[in-house]
Amino acid sequence: HMATATFQDVRHILQHWDKGSKSEREVMLNDFINQCENMTSPELESHFHDCASLFLARITSWLRITYMFGTCLKLQLQAIAVFISASTSFLMEFLEVGGVLTLL
Repeated sequence: HMATATFQDVRHILQHWDKGSKSEREVMLNDFINQCENMTSPELESHFHDCASLFLARITSWLRITYMFGTCLKLQLQAIAVFISASTSFLMEFLEVGGVLTLL
């Protein structure tokens, strides 16, 4: 569950994502969207113990390898939108990894 996390909690969340199945990641994305959709950038960073970018990178990477199949596409885009709406710095991170090219 993703309440405001300690560094160890964030490490566990990221490891769970890395080892998680499609359905586990789907649950994680739903939890993230429901808990974080109206957060500001400082709130997201606090929520992820200053490691929010690591979670965004994982979502973006998964999007890049699964978008052709439509795997959880709506959830992935909603989760990315949570980050982008919180801060232009998250938008820049998304752009820097080729996020827009993935969506084209």
